[in-house]
Amino acid sequence: MPQYIQPTLQLVSNTHTASSLPGPFSFNLALNVADLLSVDLVEQRLIGCTTSQEKILDGSVITGLTTSGFDPGTIGCWIYMKNNAAVADTTHIVLVGIVNAGNSATPSAPNDTATTTTSLDNPTHQSFRTFSLNPGEFAFFPFDYIGDIYVEAEAGTPDLEYWRFDRG
Repeated sequence: MPQYIQPTLQLVSNTHTASSLPGPFSFNLALNVADLLSVDLVEQRLIGCTTSQEKILDGSVITGLTTSGFDPGTIGCWIYMKNNAAVADTTHIVLVGIVNAGNSATPSAPNDTATTTTSLDNPTHQSFRTFSLNPGEFAFFPFDYIGDIYVEAEAGTPDLEYWRFDRG
């Protein structure tokens, strides 16, 4: 029997002239979108991030594929991540890098030294960092198991809530 999740995204804001919680536009924003996604496996972890990077997902291990590919949209998952550090704590940022294999069957890991260009915490455009999650922030995105996902704390030891919903 198929199994499903029903993600819903709602974005709302007041006008930019509102006296309480002004928004970015001259109009009220009310964006709602929902989907019904078939899943066949769910993985959940609470990851205690440190200032040393950790590979949390290895695409080639999950798929069993190394050099031969697959059609886009046929294998993959949806990832939910949330930085569970207290919102008032602005120093415990989680850095996330989705590292592509390029021309190799094995992706190159980000270097774990901030002075190197590929490290997740390097401030240059050459960093392997894909995005950052400030305390309380979250992300939900599709992932085709192409490459690997690494995480690292910019400082401290924030907890990262991680869910993987495998495509059904």
